[in-house]
Amino acid sequence: MCEVMGRKVRQPRHQSASNIWRRSFRKEIEAEASREVETQDKSRKRDLASIREQVAKRMFEALTKEEKDEWTAISNIEHEENMMNWRKVTSGDFTDPADRQRYLYLIFVSRNYVIYIVCAESFETCLPSYNLY
Repeated sequence: MCEVMGRKVRQPRHQSASNIWRRSFRKEIEAEASREVETQDKSRKRDLASIREQVAKRMFEALTKEEKDEWTAISNIEHEENMMNWRKVTSGDFTDPADRQRYLYLIFVSRNYVIYIVCAESFETCLPSYNLY
């Protein structure tokens, strides 16, 4: 799709172990941050995002070295999976029928989008029976 639209697919960035850990403990982090906001001034409620960040950092730092190493390994595995998918997409070698179907669908959608833009820019209307999506 990016080739059709004239853009390049960006290489996925490696997420830190703490970011991966945060996704799994979102509820606990949110609960702790809410408790901290309640104990502080009412004006601090607008700073919930920064408090949430501090809580998450503090909770991750409290983990043992073994737990941190496990989350680092999970982070590395996820990055490798993302890199394999990125290489597959950027190689342009679509051998899987599902990939080919997805690619053709994206071409169809982008073509309809271009038709819509052309009609809108030229102040003409598209055929009423023409389905854009």
